[in-house]
Amino acid sequence: MKTNLCRFAVWLSVTFASFSLMAYASDSHPDSIGPAYLVAIVVPDLGPATAWYEKHLGFKTQEFISLPDIRIAFLSTNSFRLEVVEDKRAFTRPALEKRIPELTKLDNPTVGIAKVAFCLNDFDASANRLESEGVKFQTGIMKASGVWSRSFIVVDNNENWIQFFDCRVAEAAETLPGYHRSQ
Repeated sequence: MKTNLCRFAVWLSVTFASFSLMAYASDSHPDSIGPAYLVAIVVPDLGPATAWYEKHLGFKTQEFISLPDIRIAFLSTNSFRLEVVEDKRAFTRPALEKRIPELTKLDNPTVGIAKVAFCLNDFDASANRLESEGVKFQTGIMKASGVWSRSFIVVDNNENWIQFFDCRVAEAAETLPGYHRSQ
């Protein structure tokens, strides 16, 4: 069991978690779900990873668990929980690219979950704050057609992608005649 958990943890460290907190199942489905509640990421060192999420995204560490092969920190903010799993055998995407030189971020994506996404109430202020704190931006502010017209992606201290959307744009879209949330 421990070996399977560790293998899963290494797989997850390369692929990360991709959930939009705005995603809902169809109301007609008997097992309708609400917004995403928890994402787990694997990191090679728990201390710097939890410090990064606390400093830059406002998470608060709630609990630590130590198991024989891994340590886990449970962080939370509002109604969302982040489970940070330390596995000393885990490696970051750049370390994987060094082991497999033909692997690049865009040409050969790994299978699995690619990012986690959050909605921001004060999009511009948050982007400016993260930039002033020296957070690495993977993209600048992106403007796309459709409801989710503004977003940006940053990377944490382990190269995991975190995307932010302008909440006000999403909320305003719901008031438009004929608007239907994708199911």
